[in-house]
Amino acid sequence: MDYPVGAPFWKLAARAGMRLKVQVDIHRDEAAGVYFAHAPKMRGLVAEADTLDLLHEEVRNSARELLEIELNGAMPATRPELVFRDDALCAA
Repeated sequence: MDYPVGAPFWKLAARAGMRLKVQVDIHRDEAAGVYFAHAPKMRGLVAEADTLDLLHEEVRNSARELLEIELNGAMPATRPELVFRDDALCAA
């Protein structure tokens, strides 16, 4: 069972080893020629890259670092599941 980041007691669930779920919305900025992403429920998770593959990698790295900060240096026992909403692509 996945526990969504931002839900009540999500930090406690992460410390207990429950797998976390993070929704990440992805958009395309046609003028700049880049993709950008943000996670509405994870403060600070914003990334930009030239390709979707690079963007996914950047988001994974950022999410890991932000989780460590949110959990005061303690990493969750399981890796978070990132749910990429590539279908949310739109011109900015």
